[in-house]
Amino acid sequence: MKSHFDDFVSVLKSLEKFDVEYVLIGGVAVILYGLERTTADMDVVVKTTTENVEKLKKALYDLFEDMDIEEITLEELGEYAVVR
Repeated sequence: MKSHFDDFVSVLKSLEKFDVEYVLIGGVAVILYGLERTTADMDVVVKTTTENVEKLKKALYDLFEDMDIEEITLEELGEYAVVR
């Protein structure tokens, strides 16, 4: 059975594969630091440049077949702190 943690690792690998500039924060970062914690989401802060947002979208498309990814824009990331 695949766990949430496996999903988190898949996302991180895709971000690395597409050279996205990001910082991992929150619960998953705590887990990777070595502390036990339960979490159902992953918090990532991405560098807000046009080039990096395009890399982010490619990384997400590599994992998910979701056309809503196209709605992620530099302007949206500047205006909203959270993208789901």
